[in-house]
Amino acid sequence: MHWTVQNEIDILGYTVERKSSDSPWKQIASYQNDKNLLCSNTDLEKSYNWTDYNLENNNDYIYRLSHTNIHGEVTILKTVQANLVLPEQAYMHNAYPNPFNPQTTIQYQIHKDAQVEITIYNILGVKVRQLVRGQYTAGSYYKIWDGYF
Repeated sequence: MHWTVQNEIDILGYTVERKSSDSPWKQIASYQNDKNLLCSNTDLEKSYNWTDYNLENNNDYIYRLSHTNIHGEVTILKTVQANLVLPEQAYMHNAYPNPFNPQTTIQYQIHKDAQVEITIYNILGVKVRQLVRGQYTAGSYYKIWDGYF
């Protein structure tokens, strides 16, 4: 999910709920346990990204985004429907933004369960940082790199 807000005055944070066609709404992410969903309480424009990694292939999902204000009142902001289709091949997208300052997002997808390793090298071929290393299930992923060694 991606959303942009114009201001967040008196807003604590966001909550994401999900349901499939035959199930009730279930909270899957909240500002209470995910710092990326906390509001900055500013009147400046801010963008958010949130990805659901716990999905089944070829299943329809409905997502509901809400925010909670400082009085505990919940407002539903957006409801979207999505269908998960696993990628047909492994693929790494271009990093964005590129060039970047201070961070960039590296997106990749794998078509079957696999060992994944993503390593950053400098122009001289010297290893700078290992970003990803481990066993992953088929799906789409991203990693944010802050540019530090």
